[in-house]
Amino acid sequence: MIMYHTPAPGWLITASLSCWCIVGCGPTTGTPISGRVTIESGGPLDRGLIIFADDRIICRGDIGSDGGYRIRSGPTGHRVPPGRYKVHFVGTGIPDEKKRETKPQIASRFEDVRWTDLVVDVPDAPAGVTMDFDLEPPAQPGR
Repeated sequence: MIMYHTPAPGWLITASLSCWCIVGCGPTTGTPISGRVTIESGGPLDRGLIIFADDRIICRGDIGSDGGYRIRSGPTGHRVPPGRYKVHFVGTGIPDEKKRETKPQIASRFEDVRWTDLVVDVPDAPAGVTMDFDLEPPAQPGR
């Protein structure tokens, strides 16, 4: 099979590049959010995801070993649209291979959007905001 390549007219290339720049540059509205997640018992929450969610939007970011996070995905990329969000965390447990289970680091209510009591109001702040969270550890048996 022989394939032929015909150069595109100059106006088509220019139009394509213009559209790519408009789409590729991403939105400029919303708020970049970063911060640190700690546990009241001391130290950072050193793993997992932080999620900001409402009825229609989910934005998330990875939590680093120092507890630091930055929202990196959502409908507007790394910016969270202004509004009220529930905040919850997933993947925060410490694996215990001997027992084949995961030891929780935080109170269970923070691990599900239905149970969390963390609610934040995100402003429209293009320069960004810092939101730190200090979470309760899991309940101790017998208390």
